Amino acid sequence: MGVKKRILSLGRTVSWKGFAELREAMSALFAERNDFEWIVYSAHDTPVPTPDAPFTLVRSPYGRDLAELYASCDITVNPSWHEGFAQPALEAMACGSAAITTPIGAEDFMEDGVNCLVVEAKNSMQIKAAIKKLLDDDALRGRIAAAGVETAKRFHWDVIIEKWEAVLK
Repeated sequence: MGVKKRILSLGRTVSWKGFAELREAMSALFAERNDFEWIVYSAHDTPVPTPDAPFTLVRSPYGRDLAELYASCDITVNPSWHEGFAQPALEAMACGSAAITTPIGAEDFMEDGVNCLVVEAKNSMQIKAAIKKLLDDDALRGRIAAAGVETAKRFHWDVIIEKWEAVLK
């Protein structure tokens, strides 16, 4: 077997972050296949791996370390169902990881099937199906990751500052 694909997610045990639904999806995937590994990063409210959904925990990555973590992963999943802005999905895009996200907080930048895959909040089977789709289709994963990088450029600080300056003039 070749190199395992890497799947990344933020891990918090507060319900609205959607980790329970993601864990359910990952458990179902691990029952079917073993060609991937799951990496979870967390600073607080940290979940614990389970035998049916094991993961490698990365504690409190920040700045360059977090960017390198995103860039080292093929897929990033943002299962949150309550967000003002889906920062983990956009951070993943900026670093070239193919993003899977709920629409919650991602309305300003998500384009389902173009720069990410969008799944219904609280739906573990849709999360599983989206992960499986990206694991199985290297070309799609590559296109989504590349489009995500381009999307994230629209949200670079320099671009946002210019827009704010134009509004304030």
